[in-house]
Amino acid sequence: MSRKLIPLLALALATLLNLTVATDETRKEKSSGQDVVEATVDLISSSKVFPQDYNFLYRLAFVETHFGLAKDTFRNSETKGIWSLREEDYNKTKADPLKEIHAHIKKHFKINWRNTTYRQLNTPIYSGLAARLFLQTVSEDIPQTKVSQSHYWRKYYTQKPNKTGAYFRQEMEILKEKTPSCEPKLDLTTVLEGSGSFGKDGFEKTKALIANWLEAFSNHTDFVRKAFITVSSSRSKTIFNLTSDLRENEMRDKILAVKSSHGGKNSEHEAIESAIDIFEAAPERPGVPRVLTLVMDGLSGAISNSTKNQLQISLRFHDQVYNFNSFDAVAEFLDPMREKVCKVPQDLRNETTEDTLGKNQKRYYGYEVPQDGLTVTLKTTEGGTDGYYSYSYESPSSAIHDGVLSTSTFIPYPNQYSEMPLSEMEMPHVKVYLSVKGTGSTNHYEIQSVPGYVSSFPVIAIVFILIAIVIAIMAGGIIAMIIVMRRRAGEGEREMLIQKPAQVTRGG
Repeated sequence: MSRKLIPLLALALATLLNLTVATDETRKEKSSGQDVVEATVDLISSSKVFPQDYNFLYRLAFVETHFGLAKDTFRNSETKGIWSLREEDYNKTKADPLKEIHAHIKKHFKINWRNTTYRQLNTPIYSGLAARLFLQTVSEDIPQTKVSQSHYWRKYYTQKPNKTGAYFRQEMEILKEKTPSCEPKLDLTTVLEGSGSFGKDGFEKTKALIANWLEAFSNHTDFVRKAFITVSSSRSKTIFNLTSDLRENEMRDKILAVKSSHGGKNSEHEAIESAIDIFEAAPERPGVPRVLTLVMDGLSGAISNSTKNQLQISLRFHDQVYNFNSFDAVAEFLDPMREKVCKVPQDLRNETTEDTLGKNQKRYYGYEVPQDGLTVTLKTTEGGTDGYYSYSYESPSSAIHDGVLSTSTFIPYPNQYSEMPLSEMEMPHVKVYLSVKGTGSTNHYEIQSVPGYVSSFPVIAIVFILIAIVIAIMAGGIIAMIIVMRRRAGEGEREMLIQKPAQVTRGG
């Protein structure tokens, strides 16, 4: 019996397709700001050209130039760009040992790196790639914790005088304060491989990390539903499912009470099967993403090819696996992983969805675009919102988008497909991704899509406009008739005045 297809994700949550967009600030000279840096880092990390950097490239952009907003970021005499790379270090990025990476950059970014110039680092994507290429020339791998990264930054990267690792760590605290919290809507199932391969102490630490991971999300079931499963020796055990009404402390107690078992390895297949059962058993919430987190002992190897194929039931598994060398590194990386989860778009149809966001908080949506296009209405009832859409970027923003959302926005079927000589059955399915950002302290809105083009004017408004036009035309006709009649009457009077003197003259 075939299993129902459901949207699973495995911590690989933002993707970029190799399509052009109408607005791409990452390729504009001297563009700056958090949206630009986030988009640039997304582009680089999702390309898979470089190994995992544990959020270091993003942190570098803030420590070096505050995302390019520092006043000396774009100096006339010395070009450094957002990532503030020295020219001597930029020159190292063209070295022969990096030629394989150069080939991947040319394929993914359409940039021939050997032909670039230092001045081009004024453009975000060039600056980000240059920084990432330079880090590949460093003999030491990028560390996984902030403390280790601060020493690495001081030793290999920065040229800021008198700045120590403590400065880096202080800047990270400032960045954390500036980063808005996110409250995603999702169904989150976490599976722990419990064969005992972690070791006794490691298993206890892993359970504590899982408890912290689940507590990082809202416990309000209107937002996040949580489930926890253990798998070992081809057996699974559900500790709590998505419909449980446990409080946070009760979830933590149940997680910490789990015992490890001995024997059995490579049980990711059973883990996924168990997760699918959990997702299918819970009442479906239309459009709410389903996220699967697999926690496994790295010694058992990477996720197998058969498991990857199984995860393709969602068509959205992007093979993003994080390998950590310490429990401290895992604990520290929970926040970045949570931010990735927050960017999972909700797949919606034509239902009306309403939500409330805090200042600078964002929500992401995905719609399938019919061949006659899609009209999206965004009604803000409290505060303010900014909205963007993109056909290829799952996290559209002011930096990368195909259009801006207004009260009513028509999103056409992409031209590159609509102009192809294909039958209706052959036309590819196209998705559009939307983002809504709160601009006030509290922001409430409603969003809905309708197939085809829908006028932004309500029907009743159109009726009133038509009535007004008719009245205006009728009034104009009456006025015109009066003017003509008056003119004709005036002409008759003038004729009489002219004729009378002539008659008097003739009479004399």
